[in-house]
Amino acid sequence: MQWSKCNFFLLIIVCSLNVQAQSKFTSKQCLDADFSTIIDNEGKFFGLLKNKLSVKKNKCDIEVSFKGILETVWKIDICREPIHMKVTSKGSQSVYKRDAECEKKDKTDFCYFRNELILNIQDQGLIFAPGQKENLEDSHGQVYCVYLLLKKHLDKGALFSLLDSNIDIFSDSESCSLPTSTEKNEVQVNAEALSSNEKEEPAPQKKVEELKTEPTKEAPRF
Repeated sequence: MQWSKCNFFLLIIVCSLNVQAQSKFTSKQCLDADFSTIIDNEGKFFGLLKNKLSVKKNKCDIEVSFKGILETVWKIDICREPIHMKVTSKGSQSVYKRDAECEKKDKTDFCYFRNELILNIQDQGLIFAPGQKENLEDSHGQVYCVYLLLKKHLDKGALFSLLDSNIDIFSDSESCSLPTSTEKNEVQVNAEALSSNEKEEPAPQKKVEELKTEPTKEAPRF
């Protein structure tokens, strides 16, 4: 009887751990987390050179480094303003401040290093990191957490706080909603009106038969 009770409680503990592992971490848990992970994968020259991505997080401080041939290090404090990045590349450190949201063709230094950072996290981290992205105990979850925080901070200008943070890192403010049916009808009506104005018919001319039947005016007699 006692052995069956022990098995029962052990089963409950195992089930609770499985449920906890399968549940997705929250925005607050991601912000408060401290972790460090390294992802290695084969690089160029038939895998002779290794690609190494290192991700470190201590509350608001995030450090991401990528080394292929040369090493680049990004240091970002997501709770500090103005929003900026400290980038160490080719042996020297520079600070790049965010002025506006980066566009696709933006060639500013901030946007250039922002794009390099996000691209390396995607290609070297999210693709090769082992584990589940919903679990902060796995490398995949840690990289995914940092990826979401940086996207909100660098792209949307979100400033985090450890004391009071209601920012949802999972929400996507961008929208590609299609026009409603009424909007489509209005567009169609406007297009038809425009085409009808462009194709105005000339004033109607009298038919030849009507002209023939009209009485001719007599010339005045002097």
